[in-house]
Amino acid sequence: DYVIADASEGQVFVAVNHNKNTSHLYISDVNGKKYTLSMERVLLYSPNLQQHSWLRRYMTEKFVDLYPVASMRGVYIASQLSYGKVGTRKIYTVISYDKGRFWRNVNVPVRHANGSLVACALSSSCSLHLAQRYAQTHPQYYAPPVMSRTSAPGLIVSSGNIGKRLSFRSNVYVSNDAGESWLEVLQGRWFYNFGDHGGVIVAARQWSATKELLYSTDEGLTWKRYNFTTKPIHVYGLLTEPGETTTIFTVFGSYRGHHSWLVVQVNVSNVLGRPCADADYETWSPHNRGWGYGCILGQRLEYERRKRNATCFNGGDYERLINTSVCYCSDQDYECDIGFKPWSRWHFCLIDHNAGFDPLAAPRKCPAGTTYNETQGYRKIAGDKCSGGGLTWWYDPIKTSCPFEPDKAFLMYAERSTIQYVDLTNNNHSTQIEGLRAAVAVAYDMRDDYIYWADIKDHAIMRRKFNGTDIITIAAVRQVEGLDFDWTTDNLYWVDSVEKVIEVCRKDGLFRKTLHSSDLHKPRALALDPAMG
Repeated sequence: DYVIADASEGQVFVAVNHNKNTSHLYISDVNGKKYTLSMERVLLYSPNLQQHSWLRRYMTEKFVDLYPVASMRGVYIASQLSYGKVGTRKIYTVISYDKGRFWRNVNVPVRHANGSLVACALSSSCSLHLAQRYAQTHPQYYAPPVMSRTSAPGLIVSSGNIGKRLSFRSNVYVSNDAGESWLEVLQGRWFYNFGDHGGVIVAARQWSATKELLYSTDEGLTWKRYNFTTKPIHVYGLLTEPGETTTIFTVFGSYRGHHSWLVVQVNVSNVLGRPCADADYETWSPHNRGWGYGCILGQRLEYERRKRNATCFNGGDYERLINTSVCYCSDQDYECDIGFKPWSRWHFCLIDHNAGFDPLAAPRKCPAGTTYNETQGYRKIAGDKCSGGGLTWWYDPIKTSCPFEPDKAFLMYAERSTIQYVDLTNNNHSTQIEGLRAAVAVAYDMRDDYIYWADIKDHAIMRRKFNGTDIITIAAVRQVEGLDFDWTTDNLYWVDSVEKVIEVCRKDGLFRKTLHSSDLHKPRALALDPAMG
């Protein structure tokens, strides 16, 4: 069984159930055809996997606990299961800032809502756990899930708890920096929503009759009370009308003692006071990750948003300024390539021996004498905009020569008056070229089947086809004693021991150029590494 969890920016997250006990989360390449492991033991619920479970009465649709933070590219929150049997596993919350390449636990708040210090540390496997789809639909939880909006960059509100697992006890938590740090703002079960581009958060008691709303104009730091009805009602939902940029909230509920739908609209614009001025705004970027402040998926995003302590009204027509610039590439901008999987919490990718294929093998169509791009285990995350950074040697594919077929491997060398050929399969020797005066160096172009040699008495570099045709002079030289051919660029290189230079030209002798002419003393040999340039 599988579930498409997310499809955005040219990539697909899919959760696959490998057996009734284990599901993993995979992310596709930009074509959506090849997938690599993103996270093990993701929470995938499917009624098909719960045939004898009472949960099927309440949870009838399959889903994955994966939440894309609406205001931030590449930021995802997910639920992960511990090892163990179905029904006994713990649920953890993890967060990723690089579109699922690496996941980590969610940082805990410093203090509880009552002001007491939080006795919890990531080092002791204690973290913050957030309610998602599973907690929202489970009859023992029924907790309002994570909430974020594109109109409020960086702002996240969620039910959850602090501890070593997701539990039935629930409080309300707020982050204003895309999940890097959190505040515990309300204790107990609450419905919540926000309006005016995140300028006001409104909350109502869940599961108990109430006649008041709480509202905050400083992203949860402080709360004030407002009586929206004269009689207590059971609240079933809290929405904004017509969207999260408005200040009008709609409360759904019924009076205590009998069920009869009651709808109350509340406009909180008065609590925000005056319209915001320029001095009420600040420029904000997501938290620092690796190289470059505020870089997410290769872009530094700078948002204009209302200061936390400014009490003012954005308005429905407010258009937020967003400045973008390209960041240098860092390890955060790459993910594991097909056939590799992340190793622990470090930014390394190792071969996945359960992938069913060798990711380092040459492609099926790879003629001898040509090259292919051999992966180093990484690929740039789809949609990532980074550039430069000096890390391509570690992450980008390496241009590699296609392998020789065993029955075609051979050795060719110069022997003054001849060019000798040795078949390495059966160890047969033969003379390929004869009648030369003083050949001392030889090179071979396998793709076009050319043999190059340098003769120190003829003072020339020559070329001919392997079959003996098409003989031409490539270059006039003094005394070449080292010769090599770069099959990736079709360039011929040589070292002249008399002129004390290293020179290069195209395979047909054109565009001859001196590469190095100083600090050489009796140069005698030359070797190339085409893959490294």
